Amino acid sequence: FQAIEAYEESIRRNPEQLDLILTIADLHEKNRKPKEALRLTKLFLEKKPNAKYRLFMAAILSRQIGDELGYEDYIKTLESDTSFRE
Repeated sequence: FQAIEAYEESIRRNPEQLDLILTIADLHEKNRKPKEALRLTKLFLEKKPNAKYRLFMAAILSRQIGDELGYEDYIKTLESDTSFRE
């Protein structure tokens, strides 16, 4: 976990490292740390607000931590995207 802490410090110093943000978010999600994964996913979405897969992941992570309002907001954002419709 020291490596993750070092990467997180790197992100704090340079929050434009989007690939690194996603890598660490995914590691947190795999390690069953949804709160940390969501925090980084939100950081990513600040830079790329239309990233559909990450919006979906944010919805799932929000629900996992009991944030139903956050879940609903992300789902509404996804549902409003007409590119999902046939």
